[in-house]
Amino acid sequence: MDVAVKQLLAVRPAAETALWRLLLSLDWATLLKTGHRAPDDILPLLLGDPRAARVEAYADFMWLRLLDIPVALSARTYGGAPASFVLDVHDPAGFTGGRFRLETDASGAAVCTPSTAAADLSLGVADLACLYLGDESATRLAALGRVTEHRPAAAGAADVLFRTPRRPWCPDVF
Repeated sequence: MDVAVKQLLAVRPAAETALWRLLLSLDWATLLKTGHRAPDDILPLLLGDPRAARVEAYADFMWLRLLDIPVALSARTYGGAPASFVLDVHDPAGFTGGRFRLETDASGAAVCTPSTAAADLSLGVADLACLYLGDESATRLAALGRVTEHRPAAAGAADVLFRTPRRPWCPDVF
């Protein structure tokens, strides 16, 4: 018997785990189809062999275009210790961009303002959106030539600031 789950969302990991365990314990079930799942979904880790899970498609249904960089960077929270970064953001379309100082405190709150100071990192607005969502690493983008470090270890420090506990994912197709 095949079991098909169209959508399963839970507020807490414990509740999600309990729901998946119930579905995995159904007698005579030989296949569980789940539909769209987050890129870092917990389901494979609940299987005896996580490699038994087969991903048929990757889609996060996310797209972000930062238009007001100071407002966007000031609105989210950050990890790590207090920090100060100057980001030189390039926008080929010309809608946004410029040089911005991002200052964070110990609580993760931030203030972002335009700046004329020397840049710590230079990057495109699309790469900034990836960092903003916590889905990408500045170190990896630097290795790919998409982020330029102007201060040693700036990309690693940005990784600590922008990292999120879960990868971004939107369960709705829009």
